[in-house]
Amino acid sequence: MISGKTVIFLYVLLSSTKYVHLSLAFIGICVIYVIKNEDLDAMDQMAPEAHDAPQAVEIPPQENNIREVAANENTLIDELLRQYRGGIEMLQNEPIMPLERRRNITERVEDRSRLVEQRLMRQQRIDRYMRLRREEDYRNAQNSIQRAIEGNDRQLARRPVPEPNLNVHVAPVASEATPAQDTQNPIDRPFARTPAPEPNVSKWLPAAPEVKPPQETQNPVRQQLRLKCNICLENYSMTRIPRVFKECGHSICDVCAGRLQNVVDNFSYVVCPTCWKITNTTDSKLPKNYALIEDQMAPEAHDAPQAVEILPQENNIGVVEVVEVNFKIGAHLARNRRDVKILQNDPTMSLERRRMIRNSVQDRSRFINRVIESGKKRFVDEGLIRQQRIVEGGS
Repeated sequence: MISGKTVIFLYVLLSSTKYVHLSLAFIGICVIYVIKNEDLDAMDQMAPEAHDAPQAVEIPPQENNIREVAANENTLIDELLRQYRGGIEMLQNEPIMPLERRRNITERVEDRSRLVEQRLMRQQRIDRYMRLRREEDYRNAQNSIQRAIEGNDRQLARRPVPEPNLNVHVAPVASEATPAQDTQNPIDRPFARTPAPEPNVSKWLPAAPEVKPPQETQNPVRQQLRLKCNICLENYSMTRIPRVFKECGHSICDVCAGRLQNVVDNFSYVVCPTCWKITNTTDSKLPKNYALIEDQMAPEAHDAPQAVEILPQENNIGVVEVVEVNFKIGAHLARNRRDVKILQNDPTMSLERRRMIRNSVQDRSRFINRVIESGKKRFVDEGLIRQQRIVEGGS
């Protein structure tokens, strides 16, 4: 760089000779050269990190401020590209330039190019890291929701394990049939305990066996119950045609079957209110139960109302409540399956939206588990109360 003293010395030297007209031109060239060098120095001060770029590139992005780092990288890349284009334009617009100045500008342009390349590589690593994080969050959310849904389905489809107190068939016998022993429970003396057959226990209410006994030994009360819907307790008729579940063989009227189908999206399946088995209804409706229709038309079916009066009213306790709980559980299961399909079919969903859906599915799963546990406890309590009444009545 030419200093001010050098310019003054050259002016005095040339002014005393015959080349006075050359001195003014030389001074003008020197002034322009000094101004251009000052501009380049200012550009260097604006980007002091150019000398320390190799060390800065080695610093990995932090997880807690990854978004802020990505935004800063974009800003730095834009600034370096602007300086790079400025140096290229300066070389193109001034073809006549001192060699030293051209070399300095070329070095700065190369430094900017190197920095831009390094920043772009770092930005690619940041983008790849963020993409992997999003994919991992999506997989974790999908696995968590799938496990919750499978756990609920497994609990609903599993056959209930009967309690020990319900696995014993209690038959009243004469008091003298049981020998008097001091070690025997006084409550159990007038009763004999025999192994019970395979019990048919529903979630809350005991269900009648599906095997039809011989006509001469058939209970008229049970026969009348078979001719009624298990949900609404209305007699089967031309307006309430019995529909049978293909998976389990239980029957309900077509009105209640339509209500159960309305709970599920697209009428894809129906959950049996007695045994909780799922019957798919995507291709066709539930078939008619012609056996119950024939029983309804039989002449002996009209003699059953007198026997129905013998049935204790306690067997109908909680029927309406059970139906409401069935509809609620079916609705929650349908919503959970719908949310899982949404998560599987939309991988570009935001993390906040995905977290909200996952929390909703977990809340519904906890509600279903609470309802199931409450129903099991209530069923056991009612069974114990009924057994205690039998014991007290026999004694």
